[in-house]
Amino acid sequence: MSNDAVRFSLLGPVRAWRGDDEIDLGAPQQRAVLALLMAYAGQPVTMAQFIDALWHEEPPLSAVNAVHRSIGLLRRALEPTLSPRDPGQWLSRSSAGYQLAATAGSLDLLRLRALADQARTAPAPEAVTLFSQALRLRLGPCGSGLEPGLLGHPVFVALEHEILAVAREAADTAVAHGEARQLLAPIRRLAAEHPLDEALAARLVRLLAATGLQADAITTYARVRERLADELGVSPGVELRAAYEHVVRSETVGSEPEPPTAGSRPRQLPADLPTFVGRDAEMAAALALAPADGPAPTVVITAIGGMAGVGKTTLAIRWAHSEAARYPDGQLYVNLRGFGQAEEVMSATEAITGFLEALGVRRQAMPSSLDALAALYRSTIADRRMLILLDNARDEEHVRGLLPGTPGCLVIVTSRNPLRGLVARDGAHPLRLDVLTPAQSRDFLTTRLGAPAVDREPHAVDAIVDRCRGLPLALAIVAARALSHRPLSLAAVADDLRAAAGLADLTGFDPASNARTVFSWSYQILSADAARLFRLMSQIPGTDITVAAAASLCGLTRDEVAPLVSELTLSGLVGEGSYGRYTQHDLVRAYAGELIDAAEAAEARRRVLDHYYQSLDAAEALLVQPPLTTSSPPRTGVTPEQFASSAAATAWIAAEQQTLYAAIRRATSAGDHAYAVGLNLLLVRHFLSSAPLAVAASLLQLGIDSMGSGADPLDEKRLRDGLATALAKLGRFDDAIKELERSRLLEAEHGDLTAQAATMMTMARILYLQGAWARSLLLLDECVLMYVEAGNQRGQARALSAKGWVHTENGDHEAALAACERALAAYQDLLDPAGEAATWHSIGHTRFQLGKYAEAEEAYNHAIELCHRSDDRDLVAQVLESLGDIYAATGGSARARTAYEQALSIKEDLGLPTAGAVRAKLAALRP
Repeated sequence: MSNDAVRFSLLGPVRAWRGDDEIDLGAPQQRAVLALLMAYAGQPVTMAQFIDALWHEEPPLSAVNAVHRSIGLLRRALEPTLSPRDPGQWLSRSSAGYQLAATAGSLDLLRLRALADQARTAPAPEAVTLFSQALRLRLGPCGSGLEPGLLGHPVFVALEHEILAVAREAADTAVAHGEARQLLAPIRRLAAEHPLDEALAARLVRLLAATGLQADAITTYARVRERLADELGVSPGVELRAAYEHVVRSETVGSEPEPPTAGSRPRQLPADLPTFVGRDAEMAAALALAPADGPAPTVVITAIGGMAGVGKTTLAIRWAHSEAARYPDGQLYVNLRGFGQAEEVMSATEAITGFLEALGVRRQAMPSSLDALAALYRSTIADRRMLILLDNARDEEHVRGLLPGTPGCLVIVTSRNPLRGLVARDGAHPLRLDVLTPAQSRDFLTTRLGAPAVDREPHAVDAIVDRCRGLPLALAIVAARALSHRPLSLAAVADDLRAAAGLADLTGFDPASNARTVFSWSYQILSADAARLFRLMSQIPGTDITVAAAASLCGLTRDEVAPLVSELTLSGLVGEGSYGRYTQHDLVRAYAGELIDAAEAAEARRRVLDHYYQSLDAAEALLVQPPLTTSSPPRTGVTPEQFASSAAATAWIAAEQQTLYAAIRRATSAGDHAYAVGLNLLLVRHFLSSAPLAVAASLLQLGIDSMGSGADPLDEKRLRDGLATALAKLGRFDDAIKELERSRLLEAEHGDLTAQAATMMTMARILYLQGAWARSLLLLDECVLMYVEAGNQRGQARALSAKGWVHTENGDHEAALAACERALAAYQDLLDPAGEAATWHSIGHTRFQLGKYAEAEEAYNHAIELCHRSDDRDLVAQVLESLGDIYAATGGSARARTAYEQALSIKEDLGLPTAGAVRAKLAALRP
């Protein structure tokens, strides 16, 4: 019997094969004895070493006999035809002990060592391939399945450390020579098994970034940092921090950080109010907080007693414009809507995502978790001098993730709350803002109405000032109403205010109560239709509304509602924002909500929800073919948006994004479940391509929760599949699998084998991403059988092609080629050039892993030819990159450069995040 007839495996479960047949190694003690012999890899193992490893400090009296008996049983298992006196060729005995006659051809541990040794002396591309082959031999912890006490023995611990050292060396080689993709899967798997190994985590961060997965790199760092803090109470060390900083400061490994460009210097400040007045002392105090030289502090503007309408935002914007020139790298602004209704409050995730987009970071490069997103944001603005205005924050935690991590930026935060935690923990400087004094109130009216009008009627001005109690919001509304009357009479305005106070019984010394007096006065003199629109605007989802949506809100035409919007704007009860959008101050909106009865509110809410649903349905009908849904006719009075082109539909969804999110939340909280579900169904595509994943997951969950017992199972499946995808992208793989399991149950009830198989394909992909290759392959086997039973040849081909890829990553190249060849035959029967091209790409990948470069190139060329027939530019770019890998591995630097440049051009044109990996490979090529 030849030495290669039996193969042994220690890099994972303890196993042995004779040819293609696995050998039954018997009882656990026999496996343990063989594992020790393999661990010492050709060296003798003494009886003392056996006894120490198997029984530690309490061996039985029969320990020696037990070892001899296990050796004898193993001999017969390995060589069944041996005579009792024949020692055989695998297990020998000497004075030094028992020894396994293993070689690199028969024992995976020795094979790993041999490949690693070859890699250390091979040229760069070949070295990475050899390291990859070595690490893919490891299918789990050495000796997995043995007793935990045995696995803690120094010999097994040392083997794990040895493999980790090889992995770190391999990763360094791959990153240094632009070959990171080959090492990503095995390093990812090892890092998952050793989550507290900072050195390995640092390599994984760099590998992810080098393959264009910057977002995953940052998420990995955040996950390890959190685990180190939770389990060890420490922060990441120098090596891991350096890897993280390297990722966030440069788009690709090997490139230097780029200076801010014109496109990444946002100018987001709202327009300054030309009639600003009355805050000289506060402005002086604010300007004194930011010295002319040196780092600028974080500054909080807040109001006494949480007063709304006192002018915090107005002062903040004036201050920001005054300081803007000192911050040449740009100004960021966001209204966090901290005191709106629950569905209107902007999350930190949404705010940071918006800032990063304004700073030029592509959404595909953004990580999923809030911690990683905040880390990327801090790194993006590090070393920049920026002014950041965070308006209307709810509390400290609402803004903490938006604060920069380095000095040089001025941050202005407005809130009704004092934000004492921000002051105490983050070094913020509180600037308290009170109502205006009577003199300042007169100056305010003078600025708005003109000095002649104010000087002409001093007693009327005194009465107005007294009624408004120094609240700028109330003074602004009074001034707007006064200007709408001709001739201008402040005495008449004062009389109307007195009458309004008597009618509403809202007089008092509280400025907020007196603001309601002003609101009631303005409301009382509106036309009936404008008054109705004012009340109904309390029911809008989100913070603002267009004329088109206002028309549906009221059940009127756009022509009918436009003058009513103008009347409200002139009264000061509604403000006009940018791009034809109208909003109410939240104090005014709260007052409007007090005036509306429940029935009127419910009907208006349903009309406006129907407006957004019908408009979104029309937009998606242009963007997705065939259309996702066939909606019912609009409600009476609802006039949806109409779109002339897909570009117009896309622009509308982008403009209404926050309102659509708020509409889902409002529908859920109000019990309008049909709209919560319908809006979710229409937004699944948008959620998975354009929304922050955490937001998408929460909204999809609301849609699922809104489904009753009579819901359409296919609708529920669509939402659960979308939620599973979002959860998987967030790294919440177990939760994603649970959602997909529920989808399978829904599909099984309807006997839809094709849908069940498609769901299982998604599950298999998630398991593959987790490194659970065996479970992934089992699911793919089921998929193939289900597609066969359903008569779905295309699905069968897709599952077989996926099997080929997983087998390749798992190092089982023969099985990979067999699966791909079956997939190829199926795609050829279907006359499907796109599927055939993808399968040729997989075949080329497998041949490349085997070192069969000429055959791999032939497969890639087949793929390229077929790609051109199917016009799949994404796959063309992937195959060109793979061709570049072959040329680089075989010394064809010029050809590799051409292939990489062509791939990069396509990836950049398509906006693919993997473009960074190609740039890294180009940079690594020798001139």
